[in-house]
Amino acid sequence: MKRDLYKKLGSQLIERGQWFLKTAFNVKVVRTISSSQIRTLFKGLGYDKLQFADRLYSIIDWKTMKDIIKYSWVNRKKYVSEKFDCDDYALAFKGHVSEIYNINSVALAKHIKVTTSSGKEIWHRACVVLAVEDNILKAFLLETQNDKFIEITDSKLLMLGKWRYSLDTIEL
Repeated sequence: MKRDLYKKLGSQLIERGQWFLKTAFNVKVVRTISSSQIRTLFKGLGYDKLQFADRLYSIIDWKTMKDIIKYSWVNRKKYVSEKFDCDDYALAFKGHVSEIYNINSVALAKHIKVTTSSGKEIWHRACVVLAVEDNILKAFLLETQNDKFIEITDSKLLMLGKWRYSLDTIEL
């Protein structure tokens, strides 16, 4: 009986919390773009391994997206090797933005080769966020484990802190 009450209350609290976030952010779509427009953007940045789940994508402004990133709880989850690690952080953030704000312009960056500060190479996952800044469509690499990000300006120089990221497949 007590567990059923916890289940019901927990579910209701999450639903109400999402309503508060939706209301607080009042997210406005500033542009809707097609998968072919996204392909053109990434081709210009030096990327051609793109996968799409939808034909149209809702884009919001970068200032609002940075706020969403700031108040997201995804990066505060505890890292647990093989259970909640880089791929889970990326999937959770993509799902968070989609579920609460109906925004489908956060992509999974898969098969990333990261070179750490010690020179060690590891395979990794993160997110790529599409957003409009100063009326220009831009792409940002988001490290969902710590909320750090960098604008993607080409395929050669992606550094977050002392890690170098080499992106491979981007899945929207």
